[in-house]
Amino acid sequence: MHEHVGRASVDGEEDLGAAGNIGLSRADLLDALAGGAVVVTGNARLSRSLLTAYERRMLAEGRGAWATPAVMPLPAWLVNRYSEAALYSAAPLPILSAAPA
Repeated sequence: MHEHVGRASVDGEEDLGAAGNIGLSRADLLDALAGGAVVVTGNARLSRSLLTAYERRMLAEGRGAWATPAVMPLPAWLVNRYSEAALYSAAPLPILSAAPA
């Protein structure tokens, strides 16, 4: 499995190859979602925007049903990863809090 780490904007269809970006257009992100990729966004609003764009694409393709793609803001992704690690860990994981240590 390939993993990309970086930032991508999905406001337009243009390629986003500027420094710090991973060079994905909105179409690239939607293609990745259709292929089962997990897309982590900077906020819930962007996650909803991508999900809406994906839904529109599926409807435009004439599909009546599809699996919901994995699009989530970074905090939700971190909680998901921590929960999965806790589930499979042989030892209890420390409890994390939002308060600074």
